[in-house]
Amino acid sequence: MYQWLFRCCYDYLYVTTRPNDFYKELESDNPLYERWTAVMGKIQVVFEEQLVRHPGDWEIVRMLTEIQEALGNTAAAEKVFKKSQKVYEKQLEQDADDRSALRGLANIHEKLGNIELASEYQVKADPSLGWVGQVLPDFSAAVDLDGTPISLADYRGKVVLLDFWAVWCGPCLGEIPRIKAVYEKYHDKGFDVIGVSLDEDAAVLREFIKEKEIPWRQIFDGQKWAGHLVQQYGVRGIPAPFLIDREGKVISVEARGSLLDELVAAEITGKAD
Repeated sequence: MYQWLFRCCYDYLYVTTRPNDFYKELESDNPLYERWTAVMGKIQVVFEEQLVRHPGDWEIVRMLTEIQEALGNTAAAEKVFKKSQKVYEKQLEQDADDRSALRGLANIHEKLGNIELASEYQVKADPSLGWVGQVLPDFSAAVDLDGTPISLADYRGKVVLLDFWAVWCGPCLGEIPRIKAVYEKYHDKGFDVIGVSLDEDAAVLREFIKEKEIPWRQIFDGQKWAGHLVQQYGVRGIPAPFLIDREGKVISVEARGSLLDELVAAEITGKAD
């Protein structure tokens, strides 16, 4: 149970069934209902204790309030949101750029239905989100790993994934097989990829690209987070997959997993129609 709870908290994207989901599916006359009501109550106590120790941990807030809502105690969940909101606001008084506090406030305002405020905090936490729906400015004086000049203008008319990543980034490596699959599926139909590596060692990057047979071009300057493109586009974390349409407008900065295939398919099909 505790292993499941740990994964629910920290591997949220890949755990499709959570305790509250299972509980909501039970009918009140199901023999398991009373048992699970007791289990959910005990899980709630665990997260209440954790929140006392870690008041600024959004994942604990999320899990606790999900369980409270599943048990029908929406008032308790709203109380947790309000209390956590004050915690995050105090953190911002000490550091206006505290990303964990900004993300926490974005999540809380979204839960409370304050969509505009949620969006403002989301963009403050991750400035790259502000590019969605906008034409992405081209980069200047950029060269690929082989020293050849490269620009977005070279790809105009194509659907392009501008992928910020690094060899040392585990989640980035997990995305590579998915990107390759979409590349192989749609490359001949007008889809391409430009990698922007945040690595510091060109030799390590070259070896990895060779080993994994990555066919698309890579931009590399060895500056990691201080890199020109990272700064220009407000990238705060990786992977950061910017999906750009044929006119240069950003479709998404979160085109990962199956979403990448769906978005590219929609663009390619839309063009064909």
